Formats: sequence, C-alpha cells, structure tokens
Amino acid sequence: MREVEDTSAVDTALRECQEETGLDRRLLSLLSVLPTVKVYQNQMPLTPVIATLPPDTLSTYSFTPNAEEVAAIFRAPLSHFLSTTSHTVESNPAFDVHHFGVEFEGGEYDVMGITAHVCVVVGMLALERGPAFPYRLPEQYLLVEREIRERIEGLL
Repeated sequence: MREVEDTSAVDTALRECQEETGLDRRLLSLLSVLPTVKVYQNQMPLTPVIATLPPDTLSTYSFTPNAEEVAAIFRAPLSHFLSTTSHTVESNPAFDVHHFGVEFEGGEYDVMGITAHVCVVVGMLALERGPAFPYRLPEQYLLVEREIRERIEGLL
C-alpha cells in the first residue's frame, strides 16, 4: 500500500518488498512497470513492478520474511502461470479460482486466488501470449483498463 513517503509505484513496490521479505532493495534491478489494475471490491490499485535479482540471490541471501504477510519465499518462471503444468481451477459463475502448484527447493506451494490471476495477467502481458488453458479475466475483483483488457483478450 502506498505510504506518504513513497514517490512512485516503483518506490512503493521496492519498499513493500523490503518490508515483507527483508530483501535489500538496492539488489533489485527494475525491468518494467506494468499497467495498474484494481483488485477486490474496494478497487485497490495494484501496479505490478517487475525486477530482477543477481544470480543465486534466492539461495545465498538471508531473507527475513514478515510472517504476517509472507508465508514463503520461492521462485517460479512467469511461463509457469500460462501452462497447464500443476494448474487446476475451481469455476463458479462469478469468477474462477486458479491454483498453480510450484515446487521449489523441496517445498510445494499453492499460488491461488488474486495472486494467481495477477501472475497470469503479468505473464500474458510480459510474454505476449495467452495461457494454455481457458481463462476468464475476473470482472469483480481484478479490474483493468479497457486498453489492457483488450490486449489481454487479444491474447486469449
């Protein structure tokens, strides 16, 4: 969430990353800032900020996750969220709940709900291709600008 001292969406993302994971924000190299989407019924803005870390950071850095906000720290390529590998979906008339199983360093993680939808959307926009499974962009809790919705729909 944006704080008074944040000067931009990038500044907010870097601060949040540091607060939630203990990662020194100076290690991150900014790649891209994707269009802002609105999540949940209160339409909270969420701006995906994509950055890279130096090689082997996940295996050598001593992360200090904030237990109130972060269950685990792991990595998965964006392409994973466009593939049918370890993907399941619970469909209902209002929206689909996607689940992506991610294995990382002996652990198994379930990326689901709004996080899964954001990963699919970011993957589609970054990789410029649609998912290998039927996908409905949520209408109720992941609102995107018409131009972005049209880009995404063109990839489906």
